[in-house]
Amino acid sequence: MTITLDRNLASTTNDEVKKSSLIVAPLLYLNFPTLSKYYAGTTTNVTLGSSTVMPAATYLGVGGISTLSVMEESIDLKSSKLIAELNGLDSTYIALVLAEQYFGSDASYGLVTLDSNYKIIGEPVLLFKGLISVLTADIEEKAKVSIEIESILADWERPRVKRYNDATQYEIDPTDDGFKNVAAIVNKEITWG
Repeated sequence: MTITLDRNLASTTNDEVKKSSLIVAPLLYLNFPTLSKYYAGTTTNVTLGSSTVMPAATYLGVGGISTLSVMEESIDLKSSKLIAELNGLDSTYIALVLAEQYFGSDASYGLVTLDSNYKIIGEPVLLFKGLISVLTADIEEKAKVSIEIESILADWERPRVKRYNDATQYEIDPTDDGFKNVAAIVNKEITWG
């Protein structure tokens, strides 16, 4: 069997992918303002050493991490998003996630190959990186948290409304009164010469 991969993978990761017994686990990194959270889609914790694509840390084995949306690459400058779902979480972890100010926080989603002892082989593959836009929790028989991550291009599509007036300038710098007379001179006729 021949496996051809389009990505530039570390040679150890590429060798592991070609084996018949392969453990692949998702990694989810959430960089909240007060504390970063690291989750692995395994039943045990996974320690990632130095990496160029995902932060080095011990990723908490939460069991199930799944994606609910299709990731597509495009040459168009358009926004894309990923919905990651943490399944079967302990209620203490849900409380930690829900207590955060999540909007606009960095998030990364990747895959990693593991050996039979759940030690990481090679370098993780980064699948998606963006900003958290929506976070919802469903606490029933088994708790789950859905996290919507938008690409940074989503921010380009948001309109920026700034006006050259005193109110807008006051939001930027309350001590600057350079625009306080703009409204008075808008319709003023100026005669030169």
